Amino acid sequence: MTSIIIAHKDKDSLRFWVDALNPIYPLIFIDNIATILSNDQYHDKSVLLLLDAALIDEIKQLTLICECIDKVILVGEGVSDDQQVQFIQQGALGYSDIAIEQQLMERAIQGVLNNEIWLKRHLIPQILKGVVRKKKLSRSQDKFHQGTQQIQAVLTEREVEVMELVYSGEDNLTIANVLSISNRTVKAHLSAIYRKLDVQDRFQLLVFLKNIHISHLSS
Repeated sequence: MTSIIIAHKDKDSLRFWVDALNPIYPLIFIDNIATILSNDQYHDKSVLLLLDAALIDEIKQLTLICECIDKVILVGEGVSDDQQVQFIQQGALGYSDIAIEQQLMERAIQGVLNNEIWLKRHLIPQILKGVVRKKKLSRSQDKFHQGTQQIQAVLTEREVEVMELVYSGEDNLTIANVLSISNRTVKAHLSAIYRKLDVQDRFQLLVFLKNIHISHLSS
């Protein structure tokens, strides 16, 4: 079962998160970054780190943390858009304001556990631009240069519909409601899309579509 590490500068400031998550997940509380980096038991792939942004003094600290822990969500107050984007660029999978509805909190946790990015929608283009710039410097970028016709040839009509909604920024629950299918079916379609387009996850799919300037695929 997934354990959640809550790394806090002020535990009381995260009380709402603690109260909401405590009945669902085993919680571990720590109050400094050094403990995260030095303790191997926290580096397990089943662990999710909920990190108080106030603990980050230098961005390189976050880089080191993300090298140890795969799934990191930062939470904070008054964090600028640029800082939020930088958090993701350094390896975190999500950022949320401390004040958040419980339903959105649960969706954020589940999304990151599924290796999805949790970030304000209007910031996604900034993330994509940064990734595309980095990818252009790599020979591995070749696989991101497939054309629209090839995509249509390998994907079913329903898979294209799912992919368009993903590109529009919709989460799995919204896609399921729009297409009148189950959440499990959405996940099955996404798995098929990732396999056929040779991408690993939702984020790489967004990069793929952005890089070949896909705006509309279905007829």
